[in-house]
Amino acid sequence: MTQSFLSSAAVQAQQHLPLSIQGLTVRDRNQVIIEDLWLDLQSGQTTALLGPNGAGKSTLMHALMGLVPLSSGSASILGHDITTSGVQARNHTMLISDSIGLLEDFTALEHFEYGQDMRSAWDQNQALEVAKQFGLPLNQPARRLSKGQRMALRTAFAFGAQPELLLLDEPTNGLDPENRSRFLSLMVDFVATGGTVLIATHVLSEIETIADRLVIMKRGTLLMNAEMEELRQHRNLLHVNFDRELTDAETTRLRNVPGVYRMGTRGRSLTLHVRGEVTLLTQMIEQEFPVQNIHIQPLTLEQVYVETMGGQL
Repeated sequence: MTQSFLSSAAVQAQQHLPLSIQGLTVRDRNQVIIEDLWLDLQSGQTTALLGPNGAGKSTLMHALMGLVPLSSGSASILGHDITTSGVQARNHTMLISDSIGLLEDFTALEHFEYGQDMRSAWDQNQALEVAKQFGLPLNQPARRLSKGQRMALRTAFAFGAQPELLLLDEPTNGLDPENRSRFLSLMVDFVATGGTVLIATHVLSEIETIADRLVIMKRGTLLMNAEMEELRQHRNLLHVNFDRELTDAETTRLRNVPGVYRMGTRGRSLTLHVRGEVTLLTQMIEQEFPVQNIHIQPLTLEQVYVETMGGQL
């Protein structure tokens, strides 16, 4: 009885998730592109998807949009299986990527008219408003648009479709700094109204302040899935200055303190890389060592990424 109840509750919870991925695997002939990926996204959150080229990020986006077949496993968008109920799933989803083609002889307005015919929930005013924010020319055929303008057109089209889940694959490629800032502001507003974003990018500075969750992939496997707030609180650098140089025994003792996973020394200064709560650790250091001062610095997103990847950017 209990097992049946839990199974029913799990299914009900899954139906309310913007995206639920269960054991998703993609193979190309004998090569594994994505292997046994499990991931749930929550409404009203931005998840940053990071990893080197070849990690499987773009393949994942394309698989979720039905452009790449799954070898095994499954995924659902708001309870709709992407394989058995693909049309319903993608009615809630839009992908913004320069890999998505445009109708080259169509103007932006003609793209929007096409959107009205294809999407029952189309919002023409929203598409036009986003186009206006980017300064997008409405009457030029797509083939005459610059790379940044083409990305702006994809963005305006995506917002006109009124998705609940946005998949973003290097979405600011070609955008100038001003329009890149506009794009990120659109994402923040979208999430604030309950939307969900999965963004793959190599520009870590863009997502440092807007990401709620960090997912890191390498060679098709998941290396990290963590809340950004948790990382900020529990992954820190301790910069410690001492009154004198520490003895070898003192240095060894600090190196072996639970939670310290890396240490660098330079004269009377020392840097500790720490996982977990730092308050008790700083108190212990101040009480038992000749400390001048201690400065606590949360790891940046880039530092977390580099450490997770073993030094590979």
